[in-house]
Amino acid sequence: MASRLVTSDVEAVPLSVLKERISAFHSLRYASVTATKDCIIPQTMAQASVLVPLIYMQGKLHLVLTLRSENLRLSRGEVALPGGMKDDTDKNEIETALREAKEEIGLPEEQVEVLAQITPIISRTGILVTPIIGIIHGEFTPNLNKDEVADIFYLPLQRFLSSKGHTFVPHNQYGNKTMYIHYFHDTIDQKTFVTWGLTAVICICCAVMVYETKPDYVADPTYFLSGGTKDPLKEVEMYLLRRLSILKGKL
Repeated sequence: MASRLVTSDVEAVPLSVLKERISAFHSLRYASVTATKDCIIPQTMAQASVLVPLIYMQGKLHLVLTLRSENLRLSRGEVALPGGMKDDTDKNEIETALREAKEEIGLPEEQVEVLAQITPIISRTGILVTPIIGIIHGEFTPNLNKDEVADIFYLPLQRFLSSKGHTFVPHNQYGNKTMYIHYFHDTIDQKTFVTWGLTAVICICCAVMVYETKPDYVADPTYFLSGGTKDPLKEVEMYLLRRLSILKGKL
């Protein structure tokens, strides 16, 4: 299934460069983030992981995204990344993401090379969600668990740097701090998908990390990618930390 979305041209990113850029963020995250108070979270908080599955299609990086089933209790009918709640048997966040991706879309764990674990995000329902970025090697034939996943589709990663079909809405339920909710509207095979909220934030950050460039829209007018930064990796990290700090404060 190919996307018909036309995006602005950005450089092609070969696998070796992809690994280098993502691992650079991974190193930054563990060198600077783990020591900050913003990463201290309540031990009782429910935890989940999502896999950010990258795959090369016709030489370009794409993201694998799903549409959640209407039968689910939370986030029904929404665009999502494969993932779910941590089980007691999961040793870490990576195991959770890989297990859930296999259960939801039939992605074999051995087909995924994990590249990085990035700064967690607190969902609107108060769940701490850790994104795990991975690259899918070889041919992937989805096998959907229809109880959880209604559909699967692919978008070019660079799509999340484009303002086409993009809107955002300020959200002011955090005292004097404003969050921005992003929406990406895409039509694929005559189906319309809206990627928004936490999933959109993860996709934006992944695109900035991989292409080392800013979107052609302002992702957060008060902070993220709003100035002349020369270090997009660092700015992504500070943006995620800011979100974590704000959302942790409302718990």
